[in-house]
Amino acid sequence: MKKNRRRLLFVGLSILLLSSSMLGVFFPLAGKSEAASVKKEVPYASATGVKKHPQREAWVFSKNPTATTTISEDAGANNKIQKIVFYRGDQEVRSIDVNAQTFNQTISFNGKKHEVTSKENGSAGSYFAWSRGETGEYRNWYASGEGDTWRTLGTISDEEVTTEDINGVDYRKFPGKKIQMTVKYARTKAFYGDIDGARLSFETSFIDDRSNIIHGQNPTTPSTERVTDDRQQDVETGNLSITGRSDTSTEIIQILAGLEKGAIDGPTRSLDFATITFNQNHYRAGYKYYIRQNNTADMVEYNVNNKKAQAMVYYYAAYNYTYSSFSYQYPDHYEIFTDNGVTNPDPPGSSCTITDGRVIEGEKMNPNASAVIKADQRDREMFDVLLGIPTSESLYGNVLANNYLHQYKFQEKVGVCKYDLTVSRDYTLTWDPGKPNPNGNGRLPDPQSAPDSKDYPIHVERTLSYWVVDKLGVYSIDSAELKNYAFNGEKITIHPAGYVPPIVSLTREGKYVPDPGPGNYSAPHKTVPGGTTMPSIPPGESTELQALTESKIAQVKVNNDTVVFNGQTLMNGSVVDKKTQDPTRVPDPTTISRDVLYSPGNMIPNSKINKQSQASSGTITYKPLSANYNAAPGDTYPIGGINPVTVHTPVVNYSSASDDQAHNQKTTPNYSRMAFILDRPFTVTIPTNGQHLNYPGYGNRDYAKYFKSKEVYFPFDVYSGDKSTFYPKNTWINIPVPQLTTEFFLPVWVDEGDYIVHYRNIAENAPDVRPTQQDANFDLINHVASDTVNVEVIGRLYDFHITDIADYNWEMVFRTQAGSLTPTGNSYWTGLLGIDGAARGNRQPFTLPILPGKNPLEGTKNVSVKTGYHVKFDLKTKGNMFSKQDGIRITPSFTFVTRDGKTKTPVDLYYNDDHRTFIKVGSPEDTEKRFVILNDRLRNVPEEELTDTARYKYDNYYTFAEMNGVSRDLFIADYIRRFTKEKTPVGGFNLMLLPEQIRTFIGPKANLPGSVDNARANAAIQKWYGQYSLPGEPYVVKSGTNLAEYSRTNGALTKRDPIFLKDGYIVLNFNIESIKNGNLSQPHLQYINAPLMNQWTMEGYNRSVQDSWGRTFTLKDGDIVFYNADKSYKDDFQAEVTH
Repeated sequence: MKKNRRRLLFVGLSILLLSSSMLGVFFPLAGKSEAASVKKEVPYASATGVKKHPQREAWVFSKNPTATTTISEDAGANNKIQKIVFYRGDQEVRSIDVNAQTFNQTISFNGKKHEVTSKENGSAGSYFAWSRGETGEYRNWYASGEGDTWRTLGTISDEEVTTEDINGVDYRKFPGKKIQMTVKYARTKAFYGDIDGARLSFETSFIDDRSNIIHGQNPTTPSTERVTDDRQQDVETGNLSITGRSDTSTEIIQILAGLEKGAIDGPTRSLDFATITFNQNHYRAGYKYYIRQNNTADMVEYNVNNKKAQAMVYYYAAYNYTYSSFSYQYPDHYEIFTDNGVTNPDPPGSSCTITDGRVIEGEKMNPNASAVIKADQRDREMFDVLLGIPTSESLYGNVLANNYLHQYKFQEKVGVCKYDLTVSRDYTLTWDPGKPNPNGNGRLPDPQSAPDSKDYPIHVERTLSYWVVDKLGVYSIDSAELKNYAFNGEKITIHPAGYVPPIVSLTREGKYVPDPGPGNYSAPHKTVPGGTTMPSIPPGESTELQALTESKIAQVKVNNDTVVFNGQTLMNGSVVDKKTQDPTRVPDPTTISRDVLYSPGNMIPNSKINKQSQASSGTITYKPLSANYNAAPGDTYPIGGINPVTVHTPVVNYSSASDDQAHNQKTTPNYSRMAFILDRPFTVTIPTNGQHLNYPGYGNRDYAKYFKSKEVYFPFDVYSGDKSTFYPKNTWINIPVPQLTTEFFLPVWVDEGDYIVHYRNIAENAPDVRPTQQDANFDLINHVASDTVNVEVIGRLYDFHITDIADYNWEMVFRTQAGSLTPTGNSYWTGLLGIDGAARGNRQPFTLPILPGKNPLEGTKNVSVKTGYHVKFDLKTKGNMFSKQDGIRITPSFTFVTRDGKTKTPVDLYYNDDHRTFIKVGSPEDTEKRFVILNDRLRNVPEEELTDTARYKYDNYYTFAEMNGVSRDLFIADYIRRFTKEKTPVGGFNLMLLPEQIRTFIGPKANLPGSVDNARANAAIQKWYGQYSLPGEPYVVKSGTNLAEYSRTNGALTKRDPIFLKDGYIVLNFNIESIKNGNLSQPHLQYINAPLMNQWTMEGYNRSVQDSWGRTFTLKDGDIVFYNADKSYKDDFQAEVTH
């Protein structure tokens, strides 16, 4: 029986082994762990540019056509990597047979090329602005940037473009130019590509930007497939709230993708713009507007019924262009197939089967990032960057995001270890059949025993459960990048400050350790008693031995991988029986504090021109922690919704000029213009403060910080205030920005008349000095604020003095000796002060009026001037008093004053001539003519004056034909010898007009700037010579007396009639005016009676004077001589002679 049992046992084992071999195809053999494959993301170095597509994170792309990856894998001891397979999406692209425990290789891939295209770009368009101004420099249309972004191809004539008359000046209606422009148009639409049926947008970081690729995909020769002129698009004009459409004359010449005009083609090109060169005719069909005065005013279309010199005209261009290139797709994951050795040796007779159980996984890979770019300082922002911020001000960038990202997968491993063993037990079977008793009484004991044994197959199972990390990726903040035009370099990088990254540790020691078990063993011997027959092994033995075996096999020892996150144990690696503790999920991130990614003090360079609402973008980069396992590397994520920034550097211009009213002698002042007086200083004030836009940080304040320069433009010559520097007319003069007021000096040769002084304040970021805007650069296109001041250049009338008195009692006052021609140099001036009120240098008694006490000679205490004697005088003018029709009008008037000075009465004068009596001065009968000889022997006019005057007259008063071949030298000699010694009529007793014949030119001749006409400068100061006398024996009556009526009622008149005033003085008074161009009805300047000033007073005239006896006389401006009413020139002769 035992043999049979053994044979059966052998057959059974053979069958079991056969079955085991066959089942091994599907189940691991005893003592082996399961065969497995692991999928991982392909790691690419950042230099390759390969990264996940944000719309399909399973796919990876790069701008580069080739990329490499380094794969390092180790299957562990006793294990073998069978092969590694690479996939691009679902497509297998490469398989590498390994058959080794480790694999370390750098593998190269060629990316799959996909065309990406950006269409319909440039439709936002561009505009070209021409400006027209009032002055000569601006009168024709002007546009900045010529030679840079545009050039003139041709100009049509005024007749072709037509002109318009504005205030007597012809202005071109339109620029009348054919121009070629080169404009950089931003790419405004995203790149798209069709990838395996999916339409994806591509950031430029994914796109091939090599120059040869860009050139090949985007030919420079324009074609309708690549670029078209969009004439239906309304193009915005900055922030002016006006639009226009592409000009019909537009002709596209060239398109350069990603390359600026004239730039050298390098290894790469920009993917963000195309440069389009095109021609346009700016002849007539432009959009024409008035220049608005401030930012709140609307742009108003130009109306031919309301013509203005200052105007703008705009021409527009809009395009739709296509930009194309390639992106390259790469393998995104690989699969490792391993043939594992005996990693957990199973005890003999046992086997463990492990399978995947539950999964705990999650991810927070969206940084939830947001950012702002604002003006410093945070929470106290001076500027609203949406509206405007100047250069030289600083910005801060602030990014908020999750403090970390994570992705993880915790895999439960469940299994069962099976123990199949044989328990043998030996038995002793006992029984007693008895035997016959020889004595016949019953049976005798006959104990029997027999050995037996039996093998029991025992099956024991031990379940197990533990957790391992299948994937763990935790990513800390590396940096953030914000991009905006306003930044230096157009971007800033922000590194975290005060940031504590998460601390993660991973110990990959998750495993199970089964009890080795007892193996096949023999159970304790057992006796099986029977009765009288041999017993069998009892049936319950298997249950007993099962329980016995169970007690010999302990539970499987299991432990997890260990994961500790910021001190919190998420997965506990402690060894336990049978089942480990389930892991805890990775905590979700929280938002960082606002100080972590904060970068203040980013100054806007002054090289940044004004631009409206420049788009912002940003990224944030997270880097992997060293504890990461089987997870993708870190990545960079876009930050959307960042506010734009408007760069607008403000300048204001509220300039002014001094109004020299204190020296303005105009008969009728023009109160709408500032008075600039010849040969005097004046000031201009160019403040840096004033009203700008009512935006935060702008408004009414000082803007000096943003000024590059301040300049003033005079359409006439000027000197610096100290006369050290000469500035020719039409010169822009730079003024130091901190200097509020600047003094200049007006040369005497500048023509009198109306002018406009121009000012411009130039912002530090100005690319050019035009276009400009009045008061402030309210509009972004302007980087210059302008202003104008209307001024009037005005001359002078001054320096009246008496140079000689024909009365013999006064001869030695003016002559060095009796009968001599040599003057003493004495003369009687208005006062002790000069033209501008400074001390002249003369002394008393040489001031007007002349009365007793003014003769400095001994014994002349009671000497005054006798009637009939003339007084010689001269005076000066400055300005344009050099034409043939210019002159000086002197209106005499008369007052009688008693000798004690107590009674003063306006009087009329009468005189007799050879044929008539009692002729009233100023009546129609008063026909007495007065004459002046310029080159009189006692007038002492310097020959240099006469020569200079003759030269000017020769060159300016006569044509060549009029001179009939007479040379200049001959004319000068003849002028001095003959013309100047002729009598020149100047009027009569009641009115004198000093004409050009008794005028000389005494202006400057030395040290003149080279650009100045010397003759014109010399003619700028004029000297007028004259003389006047009362009638020889005047009859003096109270003004308004009807002498004829008196004679009728009182009989014939005699000198002794009481109606005639005696015993006093006739005070001669002059009212002096300048006459320009013969206009007697509108005298130019007043010596005394100007509304704004009195030159007579300026020169120190004293309105109260005492004679030699201490008697006080009250004077009136213009009183020059006290004639003795009781003495005549005839008293100096025994016989009457003609004087």
